[in-house]
Amino acid sequence: LLDMAFVRTLHKHSKAGPIFSLLSIMLTGKQEDYSKLVKDHPKLLAEHSLNADEVMGKMRLMSLAALGAEATMSGGGSIPFTEVQRCLGVAEDQVEAWVVKAISLKLLEAKMDQVNAQLVISRTTHRVFGQPQWQELKDRMTTWKDNLNSVCKMVHNTRMSGTSALASETAAR
Repeated sequence: LLDMAFVRTLHKHSKAGPIFSLLSIMLTGKQEDYSKLVKDHPKLLAEHSLNADEVMGKMRLMSLAALGAEATMSGGGSIPFTEVQRCLGVAEDQVEAWVVKAISLKLLEAKMDQVNAQLVISRTTHRVFGQPQWQELKDRMTTWKDNLNSVCKMVHNTRMSGTSALASETAAR
């Protein structure tokens, strides 16, 4: 959406610049970016008939999905609750509720490790699917292909060695 020429021209327009920034933040930014934008442009949401609480809620969910995507791309998949709390800008006792909401909306597949106060991510929904996501998908598919080829070779070699052993045993009788 942000790559469309018409949408990009909004950024240069003095009146439309803040709404372009809002769109950009909703697609790629974090909750803290959104909070700064609203602080810098206090009338922005009202001018466009947007409910501040609803937009903040959606921004928090998108930020949580982005945090999960970053964790899975880096190979970790685990995020401390304190990091989730910081990312969402919420109180400690609200972290689990936001995680449950994100899971119920299928933005994340995750488990909460309450003993270690961590969120263990298994899958996330990307906010945008651009070149980095295509590259990640290609890399994963290449790895899977290589692993399957390796398994096929092992099975083939095992069959061949089993066949050779059976033939040797038969010949020895």
